[in-house]
Amino acid sequence: MKKIIFFSGAAAFLLLLALLPVFNNLYQNNKTAKKLLVSGHGGIFKVADGAFGPLASLNNVSNTASSDSSAVSVPRPESTALGFGVGTTGAVSGKIMPPYEMVNYKYVYKGEDFKLDSDKMEVFKRIKGKNNAGQMSSLLSVNIDLGLINFSNPDQYTLQNISFAQNQAYGYLFNISLEEGNISLYTNWNYWPQSKCQDQACWDAEKLTKADVLGDDTLISIANDFVKNYGISLNTYDNPEVVKTSNIVYASAAAKSLSSTVPADEFISEYVNVVYPLKINDKIIYENGAGSKTGLSVTINIKEKKVSSVYNLNTQDYQSSNYSIENSWGKLKGIAEKGGLYAWTNPEATKTVELELGTPTVEYTKYWQYLDNKSEELLIPTLVFPILNSDAMPYGNQTNIAIPLVRDILDSQINVRDGGVIIPLITTTEKAVR
Repeated sequence: MKKIIFFSGAAAFLLLLALLPVFNNLYQNNKTAKKLLVSGHGGIFKVADGAFGPLASLNNVSNTASSDSSAVSVPRPESTALGFGVGTTGAVSGKIMPPYEMVNYKYVYKGEDFKLDSDKMEVFKRIKGKNNAGQMSSLLSVNIDLGLINFSNPDQYTLQNISFAQNQAYGYLFNISLEEGNISLYTNWNYWPQSKCQDQACWDAEKLTKADVLGDDTLISIANDFVKNYGISLNTYDNPEVVKTSNIVYASAAAKSLSSTVPADEFISEYVNVVYPLKINDKIIYENGAGSKTGLSVTINIKEKKVSSVYNLNTQDYQSSNYSIENSWGKLKGIAEKGGLYAWTNPEATKTVELELGTPTVEYTKYWQYLDNKSEELLIPTLVFPILNSDAMPYGNQTNIAIPLVRDILDSQINVRDGGVIIPLITTTEKAVR
């Protein structure tokens, strides 16, 4: 007769430790693929050309969002020319935004001639979780009785998520998704200091000022110490960077005072993000629809000087398939000089700002493919044009123009652009000032 297990906190943690080998070996769901590379992650597995099907209908907006509820998106001013690769959103107050000056942008290429020699390039698909019924059967060779329901046959079930709490001062809540192949952690608010304010005067007194904002070196040091303490491997990531748009946001251009006193229309978030950019074959990965680098994201509470959350900690195992690309330099440069695939010109603009584009590099952008009620994460080769004088933009945080190189995707998005009115949907905030 099998034993009955009642889970306590300690038992749940021991179960988690037993399951970690299952999580670390999720990439083995592709038994027929040839393993090409093992370097800090499970590997890249080569599959047939075009193995991921047609790519013309890929979703072109990321679903990645900050794990902190303080991060709120604000509608982007209509005066901003919309380039594919507009800057990220930041944390802002709920006050009504003041009127913006109507501005259009003119993009001028200042870089060197660029040549793409190949007709095809690799597209990567991240390998997520798998049906782990067999592993669960061997692991859970006893019945599980939670007092409400008895799971008497482990063969019938798959384990999708594991959650557990760190019940101590400045503790965290952890979530492991075996299905998606990722781990995230968040603030366990029961064990973090919280404001006791009951009126506006108290809230105003607790507002952060510019003097409270931590320097980049300090922020990166806090993130590095946390990553080291928790044994998170950084083998597939580039050097950490502070996300400039997430710590100080001004509700109007007039609020860009260097004074440490917080104006009435200014909000300084308690949270700032440090990102460790993901690299595949020495290429940086960008967030589609945002133009910012994507990777392991560590959010820091600058009031407490501690990490408050970590997300995008994913398994880094991929299938690789070749796809035809657009290699006409004239066509690609022309799209960039129009402001990207989704550039938008405001007919009511009263001012035009010239932005200079530098020599591009080939990087990768994260896309989402929805098939058979499932979402797949694809990395698409992308030509990234840096904006050399992005500080000239009175609004927004656009730092580049990014153009997907896979011909199916590029032609499809050009058809959408030319076949109807492009409505700017990407949200941003006014330029952050440090």
